[in-house]
Formats: sequence, structure tokens, C-alpha cells
Amino acid sequence: MTSNPHVLIALLGKNPREARYVIQDDDTRKERRHLFCFMALEEYFRECGEPVNELIILGTPSSHWHILGKTFLGREDGDEALQTLEQKCSKNGITQTDLNTLQEQLNSNRRNDRPSVQLRCISYAGSTEEQRDLLHLLEHLTPENGRVTFDLTHSLRHLSMLGMLAATALRRLKNIRMEVYFGAFEMSCLEEWDGRSPVLRLSAFEDMSALQEALASFEQYGDYGVLASIFDRLDASDLAEKLRKASFAEHLGNFDEAARHIKAAQEALGRLSAQHPLAFLVEKLRERLTWPEQAGDLYARQRNRALFALKKNDFMRAALWGTEAFKTRLMIGMGQDPSDTAQRRGVRLNNNASFNAAGLANEHNLFKKLYALRNRLGHMHLAEQNQQDAIEQAVDQALEDPARCHSFLEECLQQLLPERP
Repeated sequence: MTSNPHVLIALLGKNPREARYVIQDDDTRKERRHLFCFMALEEYFRECGEPVNELIILGTPSSHWHILGKTFLGREDGDEALQTLEQKCSKNGITQTDLNTLQEQLNSNRRNDRPSVQLRCISYAGSTEEQRDLLHLLEHLTPENGRVTFDLTHSLRHLSMLGMLAATALRRLKNIRMEVYFGAFEMSCLEEWDGRSPVLRLSAFEDMSALQEALASFEQYGDYGVLASIFDRLDASDLAEKLRKASFAEHLGNFDEAARHIKAAQEALGRLSAQHPLAFLVEKLRERLTWPEQAGDLYARQRNRALFALKKNDFMRAALWGTEAFKTRLMIGMGQDPSDTAQRRGVRLNNNASFNAAGLANEHNLFKKLYALRNRLGHMHLAEQNQQDAIEQAVDQALEDPARCHSFLEECLQQLLPERP
């Protein structure tokens, strides 16, 4: 198998019918007459220079394995071995041992330019445990950093649905290029197809899978940048670039610049047509990009970032943003401009005079705790043995358990960061 293998995973059902398959991605619209859709797909990929290295076929104990064997081996109906398989299929009695024998026959008779074949007998996935076993099997069969094509044409519908769910997870888990196809035999009756059966690439499913991942990441970290790749792949690169720039500026703490890009992104959202694939997401995204009206209030934005991170149990970001928000509060109390980089660099957070000048002397000790936690989380710094004072001991206790760390940070942020500085 090549270093970046192309694996075709297909489901096997019952009573396949020969169809005049036309691959949706094939610009030639060549008809491919086959009993099984995965055979048409394998032929297509071979002809376009993207050959399948391994064909993995999954089926139940009653799937028509004998028809698969007859088709691949060119055997007649009277073949004794295939008759035995047919009898076992009719009794729901096919075992993995039967398939191992058939698999050996298929591979020993295959041509050099054809993929190796692996046959797997699976359950009907009727229980939660069996469904998990199927997902685990698919994970085991999927190569790292390769390409996987799923053919969900021939099987029970719920098995196809489980296959789609597996494709969603495996695309990220195994870092694979993933494509999902379905041979729509029923569409052959439509006038535009004239008896042919289109093999549809479920691109929208792939897009939704990527969108789901991006939205989950956005919900966790509040990073607009993760949404940029989704708009890139759906012909909205202008919007994508604005989201990237906003994300970059915000992570640098340049909220005014981030707000400028977000406002431009909102305008780009308004220009998306109702027919755009992500039109349904526009209003939802607008709701999540409403913070620029706070951009002029550096303290409010930093405080909100800290509280958002704490809500997601992202303790390091909560401590980092919390520290910066309090630094801004301290500067405001001292009559300084917190957005002035030079002034900001000159603030000494361990100087009692700064806290006294800002009228925040009572908060100094609690801030030392937050700052110590920030150093421990941000720099993987362990306290020196000779520095085990009360503050370091408090931080040690907070880091013993996630719940304690959350409570520790919650106390610091609530007392150090009031709604108004």
C-alpha cells in the first residue's frame, strides 16, 4: 500500500440490481454498468489517475456475499462454494471465517491494477453496543493521513447513517481526506437521467461536518478564525479573510483593530445572497459578532474574554485575560491610558505604590494570587522550594483539582474585575 493510501469502504446489502451509474464528479458523464456502485467508483478513480489501493466491504450475515463472489470471480450460478454461501446468507449464517475464505479467493484472482479486497462481517448494529462496535471497526480500518471514500449505497439505512457519523469523526481523528458517495438508483426514472443512476458526492455533508467542527471550536474558544476555512471553501473568501484578521488582532489584544475587521465582516455577511450554502448561518453568526460596540472599552473586552474562558474551563486564558483586565483597571485608576503600549509596559504589577495610587491597595494581595496562577499556567512554572509562601501554597491547592482551580479563578475574577473599573 502507498504511503498515502486511498481506501474505498463500501456497505453490502441484498438483491443488487445492475445500474447505469454516472459519477457526479466525472465531467465525461461516462456510463458504468455494474451491479455494485463501489465497482463503478473504483473504475472511475482508476481511470482518472487516483486508484483505490484497498477495497473494504462490510456486510451482515445475510448480505448477498455469494453475488459479490460471482461478480468478482466470474463464476456461474452452479458453483458449489457460492451455493454454500447463498444457503448461509438465506439463514443469516455468514461468519467471518466464510468471508476470510472468499477474501483469499478474490485477492488471488485479482488483476495487478485492481485494489486488494478486505471483507468484514458486521452485526446489524441494532443495539448501542453494536453501533459503537461498528464505529470502532471503521476507526480501526481507516488509515492515518490517507484518503477514504465511503460508498453508502448498498445496505440498511441505519448502517449508512452510522457510516456518515463515522466519516465525520474520522476525518479529523485520522487526518484524512474524506468523501462520501451514494448511488441514487431511484433517480434513474427522472427524465434528466434517462434511465441512468447518478452517483452523488455528498459534498454538503462534508461541508456540514467541517462546519460542525468549526462551530464547536468557536463555542469553546470564541475564535472567529476557525470559521474562516468554512467560508473559504464556500466561495466567500473576502469574509474569511476579515474573520482571520479579526481573530489575529483580538489575540494580540488590539480590540479596536479587531472590531474594525468584524464590522467589515458583518457587511460582507449582509452581501451573501439568500441562495448561498451558508445563508442559514448568517443571522446566527451576526448574533455572535456583536461585541464591536464594546471595542472602545478595553477593560470590558478583556474582562469578558476572561469570564468566557473561565466558563469554558479554559483556565490559562482566563488567568491571562484576567491579569490583563486588572492591569487595565489599575492604569485607569492611576490616570494612565491603558491602550498606550509604552505606558502599559511601564506598569509594575509588584509595586505597592501603583496599587495605592490607583486606590486598589486592598486588591493587591488577591491579584498576587491571580498573577502567580497565571505564571504557573502560562509558563509551566513550579514554585521554588524557598518561595513556598501563603500565595504559592494557595496556588498549589488550586492546581490540585479542576473544581478548585475554577473556584480559585472565579473568586479572583469576581473581586478583581467589577463590571465597571
